[in-house]
Amino acid sequence: MHRGGYTVVELLVSTISASLLLTGLASSLFLAVRSFDGTSNAAATTRATDVHNDILVDLKHATGFVSRASDAVTFTVPDRDGDLVDETLTYQWTGLPSAELQIAVDGGAPVTLLEDVQDFNLAYLNRFVTGSAAAPPPLDPNQWGTRWVLPTSIFGYDTQFLLTETERRRQVGTRATLTEDGTVQALTVYLSFPFGGNSDFTMAIYSVNTNDNPKDLIVHTALSNASSAGWYTLPVAPTVLTAGEYYLAVSYKSSYCYHHYDILGGGETHVSVNDASKKNQWQSSWNSISQTTKRLSIYATYEPN
Repeated sequence: MHRGGYTVVELLVSTISASLLLTGLASSLFLAVRSFDGTSNAAATTRATDVHNDILVDLKHATGFVSRASDAVTFTVPDRDGDLVDETLTYQWTGLPSAELQIAVDGGAPVTLLEDVQDFNLAYLNRFVTGSAAAPPPLDPNQWGTRWVLPTSIFGYDTQFLLTETERRRQVGTRATLTEDGTVQALTVYLSFPFGGNSDFTMAIYSVNTNDNPKDLIVHTALSNASSAGWYTLPVAPTVLTAGEYYLAVSYKSSYCYHHYDILGGGETHVSVNDASKKNQWQSSWNSISQTTKRLSIYATYEPN
């Protein structure tokens, strides 16, 4: 039997085509990596901008300075925890090589706000006035949220993940591990609005059944409203939890609202069709319609018992 073969010209053309294809794939991979790096840098820049704005807001409400230096400042602000005593805030840069920007409240342990801060410098202008000092602007609790409150401990995911999606009028819960007994005080979630708008939202904690799926409602927050990208914290009734697995859940009303997640950490997230954002009606027992290996940007604040 006679078998057809390839001519030298055909082999040459095939080799050249394959080389061009591999070159194109390599270029695409390079551009994809560069694009990912750019996204990470953009997220880091956004976080740094948020912290910078927080510092400016704190300073705007300062009632007096305790100490001032180029890499640290300590000052007082009006009472924020209801004990009728002014709070003392300290912002400090650890310097290189640790390169962390930290905050401490009322002399407590410093908490890191930003990592990899390569330069930080504070400068002060003195102004001398006669007569009584002007009163600081009125305190608006909605402006502060609870970002200045330093959680003793958290469980869940306090990272602003880069991936986003919307699950309006549903319950979305992600599994998180509580490593010690504690009393939960608040829930925090990262929401964004890439196309504008606003949304009512609420959060909750569910127990876990023997198959590691969400089971029974434990506690939930009140309804609130979000209208810009950022972390949103809502208090819950102090609730004692034993160490173990739990689901931290969020439900929001608008399709303009997006939650943040990633798929790299081996997480587990469930979705239910129940619209808890409608009159804050959470399911007493979770009824899942889907399950994915995602982790949401959501965490709980607790006091160890």
